[in-house]
Amino acid sequence: MKKILLVTSLLICLIGMASSAFAFDSTRLRQEADSQFRIAEKAYNKAVKDYGENFEGMPEEERTSACTKMRRALYDNRTQYNLEDLFAQMKFKKQIKQLEDCSNALGCTN
Repeated sequence: MKKILLVTSLLICLIGMASSAFAFDSTRLRQEADSQFRIAEKAYNKAVKDYGENFEGMPEEERTSACTKMRRALYDNRTQYNLEDLFAQMKFKKQIKQLEDCSNALGCTN
């Protein structure tokens, strides 16, 4: 009887630790997607400020760097979109749309 109680207690502890680890990982991924979005947004705003809406005279290196930031942010946000509940999905859908618009304006290939 004591063995069954001990094993049951250990299983409950194990399940509790596993669920909290998943919650921590989910939070970390959400923060990473938000961070990548802010980085890409800053890169786009800097490009608009420096080169105007048409990005005339923008060096290829800077365009490639900004496009790389856009791709990373799009990947993280699309991945996170699939993991979230309905309300959080609306936020990530908005971010994805904004990133796609910025990416297209820069002339990036997705």
